[in-house]
Amino acid sequence: MDRKKLVDEAGGVDKLLASEARTGKRRMAFLDLMLDMHAKGDLPLDGIQEEVDTFTFEVSLALAEN
Repeated sequence: MDRKKLVDEAGGVDKLLASEARTGKRRMAFLDLMLDMHAKGDLPLDGIQEEVDTFTFEVSLALAEN
């Protein structure tokens, strides 16, 4: 969870995104949205892990079909 560490070190998703905007690296990724939900108490860390696992599995299936 490297992205979570960056969010925590920046003091939240909003502050990290503002920092990235200043350096030209701004993005609001799916993981950022989930980390923001976690910070607000709407999504536990294991819920984030479950979503990432599902997304990774579905992408690997799609790539295997091609």
